[in-house]
Amino acid sequence: MEEPRMPVVREIMMRDPVVVSPDASVREAARLMGQYDIGCVVVCREDSVEGIFTERDVLRQAAAGSPWETTPVARCMTPKPVTVAPEEPLPSAIDQMERTRVRHLPVMEEGRLVGIISMRDLLRHRARFLEYLVREQTSELETKNRILQDQDRVMQHHLEIAGRVQRQMLPPARYDLPPLSLAVGYYPLDRVSGDYYDLEVLSPDRLAIVIADASGHSIPAALVSAVAKTVFYAYGRTNESPAVVLRKINDHLLNLIEGEHFVTMFYAVVDRRTLRLTCATAGHPPPYWHRPHAGAGGTVETLDLRGNVLGMVPEPTFEEHTLQLEPGDALLFYTDGVTECRNDRGEFFGRKRVGEFLQSLGGVSSAALVQGLHVELTRFRGSSPFEDDVTFVALSISE
Repeated sequence: MEEPRMPVVREIMMRDPVVVSPDASVREAARLMGQYDIGCVVVCREDSVEGIFTERDVLRQAAAGSPWETTPVARCMTPKPVTVAPEEPLPSAIDQMERTRVRHLPVMEEGRLVGIISMRDLLRHRARFLEYLVREQTSELETKNRILQDQDRVMQHHLEIAGRVQRQMLPPARYDLPPLSLAVGYYPLDRVSGDYYDLEVLSPDRLAIVIADASGHSIPAALVSAVAKTVFYAYGRTNESPAVVLRKINDHLLNLIEGEHFVTMFYAVVDRRTLRLTCATAGHPPPYWHRPHAGAGGTVETLDLRGNVLGMVPEPTFEEHTLQLEPGDALLFYTDGVTECRNDRGEFFGRKRVGEFLQSLGGVSSAALVQGLHVELTRFRGSSPFEDDVTFVALSISE
């Protein structure tokens, strides 16, 4: 497509404008305007432009009732008129006409009169001018679109790298520390995720399990979850108490993240010798505990602990609880992307379905639980996509 070119005054001006002397009568000037069908004459003395005399000046003289026919044009012309150069862009000439409230501009080149441009000329060429404006704006939009596409490609490339780095920092999706067995389902909504999980061996017999969810998703949430992970590594290995670790993380997040962001987290430490699990929560969805040998047919319990979300209040409260696990037990930790998964009718998957799912598949391995929940969520939502990051961690105790 040919690049649009700005029309200039020279291309549409009237060359060799009609000129009269300052002593010419109004009648003579009016006769010339009628003869040549023009709206004005230029008043010159030798090579100097003295003024411009227009149809409006004729009408003003006639309305005044004075002997206008014999009056010299010098008495009623517009002296020292606004002029324009022949290479002036048309928008600039139009702007001058609007600012000075005139309809005619003498065209001067090196102090010499070479033409005149009027509003009538501009109207005559309005189609060409409008075509230029359309082509110019189209060209600008195409250029801006190319720039935006280039920027988007760079941003997507950076997001891809950030997502790759984030995934590499996560522990493996399967981990065994007999008799403990863990498996993870991790489904980010975007290339980077606000969900975060971690598995950390604190000693040969003690394993820390963390699952967290930063508010929102994509880049802001991913940055917040990265901060939480960094603080966990700094304090999680040296503290026995999950509640103490959560308080330490909260103290640092208060100074590092903005007020509208926060993190929910569930933190547990399990001893593979005694099968005792000590845990605390920071506003995170309550995990489910399946106990196949408790009562007839087993039970599914929710670990409803109280605790403030991280990064919101300076003096949070976290309950700490200890469970005595048994061989065959299973626990399911998850983020709210699981319970808030919706189907085509807009129904939420909800906590009740999570408990029913665990009850139906209790007694299987952690890997089977994770695979089964993924299949169940896929079946439930149908053609509806996930609306948030989705993460779940299954812990099973072998018989």
